[in-house]
Amino acid sequence: MVLFGSSEMKFILAIAETAAQLRADSNLRTPDAIQIATAIRAGASFFVTNDARLPYQDVLLYLL
Repeated sequence: MVLFGSSEMKFILAIAETAAQLRADSNLRTPDAIQIATAIRAGASFFVTNDARLPYQDVLLYLL
């Protein structure tokens, strides 16, 4: 049984690499890094959060 195709696996690996780089660059917690990395790799225009500790500029953060 195949759960992921080649393109999905590449996307997941790209998210993991981006999340690791975010953690190394800005000391984000792993869940935060994964969420922001997913937004970056998906081409999100903005990232809505109520966490003022998220300092990342590649995705425009909107604080609630």
